[in-house]
Amino acid sequence: MRWNRRGVRRAATVNPAALGEFVDDFSATNNPLGAPWTNSLPGLLDFEDLRSSGGVCFGTVASDTGFPDCYAFHASYSGDYEIEAGIFRASDVNAGINHEVELHVGMRHSGGHLFSCEWLVNVGGSWQCMEWDTQFNAPNFFEELFPTGAGSVGAPADGDRILFRKIGSAGTMHYKQGAGAFAQRWAVTLPFATGSPGLATFTRGGGDPAKFCFTDVIIRPL
Repeated sequence: MRWNRRGVRRAATVNPAALGEFVDDFSATNNPLGAPWTNSLPGLLDFEDLRSSGGVCFGTVASDTGFPDCYAFHASYSGDYEIEAGIFRASDVNAGINHEVELHVGMRHSGGHLFSCEWLVNVGGSWQCMEWDTQFNAPNFFEELFPTGAGSVGAPADGDRILFRKIGSAGTMHYKQGAGAFAQRWAVTLPFATGSPGLATFTRGGGDPAKFCFTDVIIRPL
């Protein structure tokens, strides 16, 4: 499995000078996601775009080749912030095929490369924290954030929520099951001082990206 390698409201435009709370309920149909989201770099490895339709945000591909994570980020945000998202889990999702939802901090494009820090949770509930660096981490471009570790949140349920917080070089990952409270699951040292909050999904071939994905996202400056 790949993880071993490594209040719904409408979108609002954020004034970069003010940086208030941003929310997106993915009610609009966009393929790929539209402004203010920045989509994947064309031709960069296996990476692809996210799309939205009917209140969910999901990847545009499922593949057995490479690691075609589908991503987008909100480039107006930098510094300290947190990104929170709701999980959609279809009742008929094939849990025998790897599906992931991912929150990102420190995501940016630079010189034709992609840099980011990822917290992934897969359809079985396993989680892991990874650095993405397409410039220096060849040939795999992914390595675990320090301190390394992996765990489980139990089988994710429809309506669960995930949160990734960035304060300086400290990253903390939090998970909320149902009507419960957010609980911190892990803390890591972030390698990137700059970059933005983002979303991503990953789906192996035979899976359906729209059956394990996001219902909404909230970004808050801290």
